[in-house]
Amino acid sequence: MRCVLALSLLMACHGGPANPTDSPPDTSQPPPQVEREVRALLVDPLGLPVAGATLSVGDQSAVSNPAGVAVILAATGSVATAAKAGYADGFALLTGQADGPSSARLVLNPRTSHALAEPSVGGTVQLGDLSLSFPPGGVDGSGPTVLYAAVPQRAEAVPSGLRALTPSGQAFALRAAIAFEVSLGDGAALTAPVAFDLALPNPSAQLELYGFEPADGYWHRSSQVVTIDSDGVHGALPHFSWWAIGEAAEDASAGCLAGQLITSSGPAAAQVTVALVDALQLNASVASGDGSFCLAAPTSAAVRLSAWGWPADGTTPWTWERELVTGQAPGVCGDQCEDLGVVDVDADPGTDADDDADGYALSGDCDDANPSAHPGADELCNGVDDDCDGVVDDYCDCVFVGYADTPLNGVDEDCDGSDATSVVEPIHVSATSGRALGVGSVADPVATLGQALALATANPERTWILVETGTYTESAQLREGMSYL
Repeated sequence: MRCVLALSLLMACHGGPANPTDSPPDTSQPPPQVEREVRALLVDPLGLPVAGATLSVGDQSAVSNPAGVAVILAATGSVATAAKAGYADGFALLTGQADGPSSARLVLNPRTSHALAEPSVGGTVQLGDLSLSFPPGGVDGSGPTVLYAAVPQRAEAVPSGLRALTPSGQAFALRAAIAFEVSLGDGAALTAPVAFDLALPNPSAQLELYGFEPADGYWHRSSQVVTIDSDGVHGALPHFSWWAIGEAAEDASAGCLAGQLITSSGPAAAQVTVALVDALQLNASVASGDGSFCLAAPTSAAVRLSAWGWPADGTTPWTWERELVTGQAPGVCGDQCEDLGVVDVDADPGTDADDDADGYALSGDCDDANPSAHPGADELCNGVDDDCDGVVDDYCDCVFVGYADTPLNGVDEDCDGSDATSVVEPIHVSATSGRALGVGSVADPVATLGQALALATANPERTWILVETGTYTESAQLREGMSYL
């Protein structure tokens, strides 16, 4: 299987210093408070609800309903975790007022599976531009091992929005070339570090390895040293978890966006984010009581403004997105911001048009110009991310176009999008019981490879040659599309 992922620049901007140092700890984050109700929205990277996921904070837990909502008791400053089979865990640091209900949004990234056929001899797994190299015996366990991986393509889908801490506790924004989560299948564990190589043109000399710490909800710089050269970034992972290769972000947001969000029931006390459409730079904020918000944003850039929250009755959450190009004028919040005015999230469709009429609007469709590509579609071996999980041709075991497709084995070896359905008997070869005029059946095999190829030429539908164990003092060349066992 070959997966092709476009590695984009991920960035989160949360007001931290551009070059963090060991300054006094940041005391802006309030300590844990008395437990209160937290309404959590659990979604996938496209913003679609994830039902049946378990939300946990300490010893408290709840399961998300069909709308992706879970309600739990927790304190400000706690870290919430969302988990479901087939997804990488999602995390959120709970913030907000300590005297009333709070809300959180956790993103669960679908995992892809990759086979490590012989752990005892090592091997390499390719995740787009990132390769992981296992040393011989680096995994304890016998037989094939499955590696699970998630590589988010949106900064909103990375745990805690790439907020990081210095060793002294100073918060800052992390700018990452890639963030990813990796884990091994049940019963397998690492016994040695796994080397990684990230192909990255003109990498920054300041890139380092960061790991996510679920205990405090922040990213921390790893003690593992990375090597940077013209080919990219190289190093080793001491264990499997969430990792990022990045550096402290510089504040490149010269402008800002302001506005007021309302719903049919009144002002929208919402969570608001603005992200670059291409470079995935992220900034987040909370709208005030009257729905007003202001976010730092780059000038003259294509951005994605999104918001989410609950109506006054606190039942089903709403989400909203709009893409726009920011103006050229610089500004800071409170002074000369680009004003979007009052936005009615119930009446304004935002970017939720369904251009390809496949039932999925733009905000939930990875390709709104292709009706065959949408969440839940069957993944075909066609170089397209049909099911919109961020991975091209995942779960695709095809070999190459024209390869002989074994019928009815559930595998599309010839990459035509389906498994062969008709069964044609292979040509059987036996050095001990075959005969020159054999028909190539199990009961009447041919004696040599040359005779088998002659039969295949005369019967082009027979594309498999089954060779019995024995000694064959000849050489032969298979025609295109043929295979042998």
